[in-house]
Amino acid sequence: MFNHINLNKINPVGHRSFMTILIVCLFLTELTVNSSAQSTTQNSVSLQKDTLKNQQIYETPLRTIDLNPIVVTGQFLPTRKDRSIYNVKVLSRQQINERAANTLGDLLKSELNIRLTQDATLGTGMSLAGLSGEHIKFLIDGIPVIGRMNGSIDLSQITLQQVDHIEIIEGPMSVAYGSNALAGVINIITLKSAQKDGVSASTKAYYESIGVYNIDGQVTYKQNNQAFTFSAGRNFFGGWSAADSGRVQQWKPREQINTSAGYQYKTNRLTLNVNGIYFNELLLGKGALLPPYFEKAFDNEFRTDRYQLSAEATYKPADNHTILFTAAWSGYDHIKNTWFKDMTTLSRNLTTNAGDQDTTTFNAWTSRSQWSWQVNKKLAWQSGYDINIETGNGQRIGDHLRSIEDYALFSSLKYTLLPGLEIQPGARAAYNTRYTAPVVWSFNVKYNPLAPLTLRGSLASGFRAPSLKELYLDFVDINHDIHGNVLLKPEHSLNGNLSINYVYQLSNGLLELEGKFFYNRINDIITLKETGLNVYNYTNIDRFETRGLITTLSWQYKTALRIKAGIGTTGQANHSAELVGVSGKFRSTVDFNGEISWNLTKPQLTFTANYKYNGHQPYLYEDNNLLKEGYTDPYSLMDLIALKRWFNSRLETSVGVKNLFDVRQVKSIGSDPGAVHTSAANQTNVAWGRTAFIQLVWNLTK
Repeated sequence: MFNHINLNKINPVGHRSFMTILIVCLFLTELTVNSSAQSTTQNSVSLQKDTLKNQQIYETPLRTIDLNPIVVTGQFLPTRKDRSIYNVKVLSRQQINERAANTLGDLLKSELNIRLTQDATLGTGMSLAGLSGEHIKFLIDGIPVIGRMNGSIDLSQITLQQVDHIEIIEGPMSVAYGSNALAGVINIITLKSAQKDGVSASTKAYYESIGVYNIDGQVTYKQNNQAFTFSAGRNFFGGWSAADSGRVQQWKPREQINTSAGYQYKTNRLTLNVNGIYFNELLLGKGALLPPYFEKAFDNEFRTDRYQLSAEATYKPADNHTILFTAAWSGYDHIKNTWFKDMTTLSRNLTTNAGDQDTTTFNAWTSRSQWSWQVNKKLAWQSGYDINIETGNGQRIGDHLRSIEDYALFSSLKYTLLPGLEIQPGARAAYNTRYTAPVVWSFNVKYNPLAPLTLRGSLASGFRAPSLKELYLDFVDINHDIHGNVLLKPEHSLNGNLSINYVYQLSNGLLELEGKFFYNRINDIITLKETGLNVYNYTNIDRFETRGLITTLSWQYKTALRIKAGIGTTGQANHSAELVGVSGKFRSTVDFNGEISWNLTKPQLTFTANYKYNGHQPYLYEDNNLLKEGYTDPYSLMDLIALKRWFNSRLETSVGVKNLFDVRQVKSIGSDPGAVHTSAANQTNVAWGRTAFIQLVWNLTK
């Protein structure tokens, strides 16, 4: 029924520590059952006005649903979600807990207009609005995340233990954030302070039946206008294969260690945040035993280190002026080692074959400042600079120190033409050390003809310079033959978005209908092309287009019930003289998702069901120099989760089933040109099958 892991493969020290904490938390749960019965204030549900935000909030003493949270991504100033000129999607801490999500991939897998890909070595990648990961800007508190593999950030390496919420803007954001923001921006906002003075702490333990053991904790100390935070965690997965008869595992064992620390100083005029993040991952690829005696094997180890140090200052010299300054350094190390292991003596030695050992290092320095000025009630202005410098070094990029630098000035103007009608033109001029960067521009409009109705539209240009890997990569081993191209041209894009949002306020809830249309055109898009038998080179394609339509309907009944369903279609088309007969032909896929969250106030139980249907996915591939059309079969994913709150939410227990339909692999016809790793002929990894899990979250406040 459920997948199980051989406990002999688990690190015994980590396993005993995990089980000790699990038993302690279960004991505390039993104690708090009696305590929860004494609470007499848990049954009241109210709809109130937040006087600071002037927005509606549904709440019980233990559960709150903020209908219009404050957002910061791309904004002049922190702004209510419904007042933003951008269409911003917010995934809250409460949603993270109710979905029992441990990584960014876990959280996004059920979202419309997002497709995830799984690779045994590269991890979890994603596409947004039909555009692959290199067109998506990933930020942590506004700082770009570096270290892309095959163009994408591995979402399984972005853990959520210290995350307050996540903001997603679908659509071009090149004026504000420059390169890699053609498809949109995902900004991960971390927790920086507690609401009350004193010490607060929390710990979380998570177990999944396939052999996942996670534990993390955080502590915050706040006194007056200063706050300190610290968090640490360990995620462990023992590896798994459908036929567990040998050393080679379809899903590789991995261990992740992550820590973060932060300091905040806040006054009426000044807010200062200093943060540090460290992440380490070890992924093990065990090789098959070698004949004739089957006592030796080649093993691969992949180590990843991520570092980020950042400082952010927000200063208000006057009520209508705000200055934001950010400076950061990000580091990324990826180390591959190949070992020859003797099972009889348990000794091992590094191999000497070409490509078996490699260390690739990337460093990025970011400096950004923006000045926002609310001139009057109708007019607001923002201007600033954005500097990004990236260097890379390693055997796979020519054993030389490579660098690319980008210096940009940007400015936007927001003006209220008529009551309810706002426009925001913007422009960005940049100097790139390798390419001549054009001036990119954007024009956004937001119109409220009626109080419950919001119309948004945008038209923007974009620019993306080739990355260091796309230019210089030279990656050859037994499984790969991938090469960069120094003759690559930069990408230029034109993007359009339209959306309509209607919110009908009910006496005890609300009904919301949303429709979105997008169109993306990218000239000289960079992609991998098979130029020989299993040999890939980065090259430009004349033009690439995507277009799509998304409709969602949601109903919220106080805090008791939330039902949401959506359907979306995305089409892709390649334009090239080489694509005889198929150039310009749109190939479309249809996705559907649904979510039901049912909250029982008196027992403080929340039941959540998440469903996502990922439709037939077409693509083009080359076979013996002939272009053919392939596809990946459709599949469905569904999670069922029950969350129980005890003792005024000091203790939360979640149990459930993930991947209810036991989806593991789906059939693929042809070779996806964007996937240079394959797990088996005509099969694509989706998930590791149906599993059961339990999660315990213990919150302590003094």
